[in-house]
Amino acid sequence: TGPFVATRLIQNLVTSNPTPGYVQRVALVFNNDGTGTRGNLKAVLTAILTDPEARQDTVTLDAGGNPYYMWNGVSVPYNPGRLKDPIYFVVSFVRGMNGTIPTGTVIPYNFVAMGETVSQPDSVFGYWSPMYHLPLKPSLLGPEYQIYTPTESVEEANMLQTIISMPASDPSIDLSAFNAAVLNTPALLDLADQHFFYGRMPLALRSALATAIDANTDNPSRVFTAVYLAALAGQYQTQY
Repeated sequence: TGPFVATRLIQNLVTSNPTPGYVQRVALVFNNDGTGTRGNLKAVLTAILTDPEARQDTVTLDAGGNPYYMWNGVSVPYNPGRLKDPIYFVVSFVRGMNGTIPTGTVIPYNFVAMGETVSQPDSVFGYWSPMYHLPLKPSLLGPEYQIYTPTESVEEANMLQTIISMPASDPSIDLSAFNAAVLNTPALLDLADQHFFYGRMPLALRSALATAIDANTDNPSRVFTAVYLAALAGQYQTQY
């Protein structure tokens, strides 16, 4: 039971492909929280979110350019995290933009087209199979990708476009900081980095966004481009 519960929770909270060591460490806490209690989910969640494989505070590149981090003197491969499912993606975006979703929101309807009818998952495991593998890389699990087809990805992008274009609607977001920095491309990039990437925006992405922002001549388009393309970037759509 311990490894099963640990694996499913880790997949939904941190990464689709936890290492055996990560699963074992969490399973041990499930079996005994340190006081002799079994099944203490508060302790289990704490173990999951504070594990070095989840935190990965210091990530570097080896001689071959492969990312890794060090834990207890051991080199551990960098974990790619998990794809944000549509509901998680939209809610995290609204939160990142200091926005709100009203109690009587109508947006649950939008998620039907993205494979997530709110509160009506297909099974007890959710909206996808926990054993779904990436089609082009079957050695890796990618449960959320089961509902991320080209159609769903476009639906998600369209919903994002609507939210940004109508910031005072449902949901609402706060674009004031971006509007204030509209003429300063580096400042716009810094804001996007702070709102979406925790100050870790890759340099290649920053350069691409700068080019896209500067291709616009009117202020609303510059703000829209900065927010829209940053949120659609794979580095944001994936939870690291």
